Amino acid sequence: MAPGGASERDIIARGHKKTNSAVATGAGSSGSLIHTGKAKLHAVVINQPDISGTIAIYDGTSFDGTLIASITGGTAVQTTLTYNVRMATGIYASFTAFTGDLTWSYMDA
Repeated sequence: MAPGGASERDIIARGHKKTNSAVATGAGSSGSLIHTGKAKLHAVVINQPDISGTIAIYDGTSFDGTLIASITGGTAVQTTLTYNVRMATGIYASFTAFTGDLTWSYMDA
């Protein structure tokens, strides 16, 4: 059961979508398009205790979008970073010297 007694099926029926991004790039940089189009970024969950590097989150389909947030290494495992921000173009994550595992939670707008 999800918080508030809603089942996962109920949450999906209300337009919530989620995707997992298991990224382990080591040194260097990479990027990941999480969602294309209007959306509401709800949260990012840190799943691993040894997250390192930096994650920049953009409203866009590349790192040329508007910077929304930056997450730095050392964030504790199972930390949920809640944003609840409307994204006009998409959700894009840029990873610099990143090792770790994240879960992205967003809704189509």
